[in-house]
Amino acid sequence: MSNGYGQSPQKQTVYGGPTIQTKEGTVYNGPVAGGPVYQGPADTTPYNPSLQALRSAPRAVNAGARKGSNIFYVIAGFTAVRTLLLFAGVQQLTLGANRMVAGDPQSILMVNGLIIAIFVALGIFTRRGSKMTLLIGMLLYAADTVLLLIGDASANAIYIGVHALFLYYLFSAYRQFAD
Repeated sequence: MSNGYGQSPQKQTVYGGPTIQTKEGTVYNGPVAGGPVYQGPADTTPYNPSLQALRSAPRAVNAGARKGSNIFYVIAGFTAVRTLLLFAGVQQLTLGANRMVAGDPQSILMVNGLIIAIFVALGIFTRRGSKMTLLIGMLLYAADTVLLLIGDASANAIYIGVHALFLYYLFSAYRQFAD
């Protein structure tokens, strides 16, 4: 009978230790004294299937962190759109931080770029599970809301409402955040 390679199978063992002949074939009976012994993987082996699965599996982000980071990203996007509308001449310069540098368009762009970068960074660190970052972002956004209220509140009524809504969502995300 052929083994698939054109040769007949030979009756021998791969194991080099002693064999016990029985009617049914070769039986392994333990290692030979002084012979080679396989003792499992070495402790320095970098491959560990259970650790590999943990490393490759995406980390579960808690609901509060995900919600808070998404709100920070929306705030950054909202600021970017408002900046574009301001430079397109569609919107007037009425918001708090922009009024501090009202005469210089380059300064307005730099301030808004910095604000966008700060809220994107807050979103990144919140997504990674930093509850303190979420709290800091809430305080910064509340300070911006206060600047709106100090200014012409009637002209900024829509923005004050949007700020209040975002603050509510941030507070809700803070309450859902796992400790």
